[in-house]
Amino acid sequence: MKQDIALDFQKHIVTNFKEYLDVVKSLKSKEENLWFRGQDNASFQLVPSALRNCYEIKDQFDRDIKPQKLTEYNNKGNQVAYINVHSMLQEFKLIAKQHLRIEPTNNLEWHFIAQHYGIPTKLLDWSTDSLVALFFAIQKNREGLLQDNIENAIEDFRCNSYSDKGASVFVVNPGELNKVIAGYTKGGTEEPIDFTLNSAIYNEQIEKGFLDGSNQLLPCCITSTPIDKRICRQSGNFTIHGSFVWPIDHIDQAKKIIHKIFIPYNCIEEMKEMLYALDVTENSLYGHSDLDSYSKDISNKNQEKLRLAVNELKIKYNQQMIK
Repeated sequence: MKQDIALDFQKHIVTNFKEYLDVVKSLKSKEENLWFRGQDNASFQLVPSALRNCYEIKDQFDRDIKPQKLTEYNNKGNQVAYINVHSMLQEFKLIAKQHLRIEPTNNLEWHFIAQHYGIPTKLLDWSTDSLVALFFAIQKNREGLLQDNIENAIEDFRCNSYSDKGASVFVVNPGELNKVIAGYTKGGTEEPIDFTLNSAIYNEQIEKGFLDGSNQLLPCCITSTPIDKRICRQSGNFTIHGSFVWPIDHIDQAKKIIHKIFIPYNCIEEMKEMLYALDVTENSLYGHSDLDSYSKDISNKNQEKLRLAVNELKIKYNQQMIK
């Protein structure tokens, strides 16, 4: 996937822990308010878990088409189907209430909690802590992917901006991203919309604009409420996506202001050791909760429902074609 340089990320390459800290220090010297997101495969785009398996099912004229997985993002206006976020959230609520120390007071907070316990949502996790993001980028065991040498991995990333030969950490100024995407700023400033328990006006705006699925609003950066210890441990904030299914980095003006730090898989072991020494570990960031296994069951069950529904649509379409 060759990239238009004018619309590319601001790219950085690091091969050890010190180089990573140097890049973060340099970025923060220019912009203090930065959010970080680690992804364990640098070929992945910035798209929420609920929207990673979308299927085109109707064209722009509401005519049935043969269902196929959405892989190319365009302005055709085709209708898509994806996992039932509302159904999963309702099921999660019933189970989670008995496990939470503080019960959320509105749907947005429920989405915050659900996202951090593994329920697919239209939220994308970000952190104000660069080491937390690094942990999520390199935590998985990559022994089977270490055959590519560092030079090949770096060249692949330099040429394509996406690479399956390494991990990545995305860095963005949330206020600037809100401003560039669609003017989602607070009081005419460059601050991201700051959702708090007392901000009824923002709650209503987000509920109607993003959570009910009726509007194709562009992604928006929102700060989370510290309602759960896991959110606090991970210094978590979010981008929230409505029914607009494009990845953030498919939006040209957004991509230009996003920094992408590439880490070849052959370089991650030393970084893992440093994070472990600093107690940035799975246990320190997650802790233990029975909700993790419950959430996994809910997610798997609804992914299977989506698969079966898509198969039924394919059968129906094929039968119509025979007629």
